[in-house]
Amino acid sequence: MTWTYAFQDGEFDWSAQKQKLFVETFYWGFVVGQLPAALLSNHFGGKRIFGFFILASSLSTLLIPLGSRTHYFVLLLLRFIGGLGASAGFPAMTTFWGKWAPPLERSKLASISYAGSLTGTLLLYPTVGLMCEYGFDGGWPSIFYTIGGFGVIWSVSWLILVSETPIEHYRISKDERRYIVLSLQGQNNKVEVPWVAVLTSLPFLCTLICHFTYEWIVMIFNTIIPKYMTEILKLDIRANDLFALSPYLGLWFLAMVSGAWSDRLIARGVLSTTATRKVMQFIGALVPSGAAIAVGFLDCTRWQAAVAVLALGLSFGGIQFSGFLVCHLDLAPKYAGVMIGIANTVGNLAQFAMPFLVAIITPDRTHEQWQTLFFITASICLFSMIIFVLCGSGELQSWAADPVTEESNHSDLLRLDVESNPLIKLPKRQVSQLDASGNDSKQENKRHSQGGGRDVEDPSSKPKTSRKGSEKANRDRISKSASETNTLAVKDKANPVQRSKSKESRKSNDESTTSKKRRVSKHESSPDGYESLSESHV
Repeated sequence: MTWTYAFQDGEFDWSAQKQKLFVETFYWGFVVGQLPAALLSNHFGGKRIFGFFILASSLSTLLIPLGSRTHYFVLLLLRFIGGLGASAGFPAMTTFWGKWAPPLERSKLASISYAGSLTGTLLLYPTVGLMCEYGFDGGWPSIFYTIGGFGVIWSVSWLILVSETPIEHYRISKDERRYIVLSLQGQNNKVEVPWVAVLTSLPFLCTLICHFTYEWIVMIFNTIIPKYMTEILKLDIRANDLFALSPYLGLWFLAMVSGAWSDRLIARGVLSTTATRKVMQFIGALVPSGAAIAVGFLDCTRWQAAVAVLALGLSFGGIQFSGFLVCHLDLAPKYAGVMIGIANTVGNLAQFAMPFLVAIITPDRTHEQWQTLFFITASICLFSMIIFVLCGSGELQSWAADPVTEESNHSDLLRLDVESNPLIKLPKRQVSQLDASGNDSKQENKRHSQGGGRDVEDPSSKPKTSRKGSEKANRDRISKSASETNTLAVKDKANPVQRSKSKESRKSNDESTTSKKRRVSKHESSPDGYESLSESHV
């Protein structure tokens, strides 16, 4: 089948340098805005920053046709503002999930939202050409009107319908609100960012390396592979468009599926959170590495295999969404937005380093030079995978833990997980044991809070004495106690009536104490009592 193309003169006569600057200006704004957007999200909340930043980006996109026809520098300013607005996407959304995503549902929720960024790519590829040819106002402006218009509608809807925290949301059920709040207890208080602890955290530094590698892979597939397919595999432009759509569809699908799998593995106790993150990162980095190596040995005579290998490699990269990308929520939920802002800034440096490296490695664009570039890409990917498997983590870090979390009654949280989360399937015997341990813990805390026993006395409040002094004091107490016991025994022996009354009094006190304990236990273990305590906390 032969394709024919009809080329028409464009509305603007721009040089190659101006066209390149038009594309790069957006990425400059995107990189520069990452950390400020993260800090603003940490202070004002992810909902507001996400909504207003996307609204600004959408409005600037709507104005691009007007800016293009006004002045070239007006167009560049609009593109820069669009990049700034888009920069809030990942930091603000991660901050938002830090307040909404329970630990056993983080992978699924975060992966779905992150994969949503690919939906635009999937929708634009098959429609951009049609809008250019049949769109209004000259064709190409309809692309920016459509994207900007949908962005404005979405951002306004987001600001109206979405709540910053579960407590502020009035449409979710009481049980769901209680489950989310208690599962994230003490992890979302507004505090200053511990910069030294964050920047020296080994697990966080591992995510930085993985983030850079992931952006490198995306840049390879977005910008380098199309050139490779045209120059080495000898594929036409229309075939390139069809190929460019299929990997993103696979990436989008595996990103969401891997998130659901990860949560199920963690909830059922098959793997720990750290082990799950490492397994997902291992698979998500190993397959793209193998694909990059394999494609270097394929030429135009086996272009079908090359296309399939490249599509497979980029698709499996989506599994990393449940690996390093979700780790920010695991390591420090209340600082996750700031952490991913730093990671995005570092990762997007790959977009600026890639063109220079390609120019150095492939000056003549021969097959051997392309092969060298793919080998370097595979090596970088394998290096990041090894680092994460050895040093990565999916556990809450000590510098991110809140004292409330450490001192909270964990049996309550576990019991709430069993009742409210359908992912957890525990035997009835284990659930009953969990309830019993929770009630025992509550009764023990009740007795300590009322000062019912000497075992809660703070040792630090006692005066320090020497060893000899301590032994002498013990002997005096024993002697005094023995003397009092002998005196009581003599009195009881001398007065039988008084001895009988004393026994009856002690028996009455024991029965009264037992009755009180039963009433406390009944109140503590009843569903109504538990619910009232939980509601007052929420």
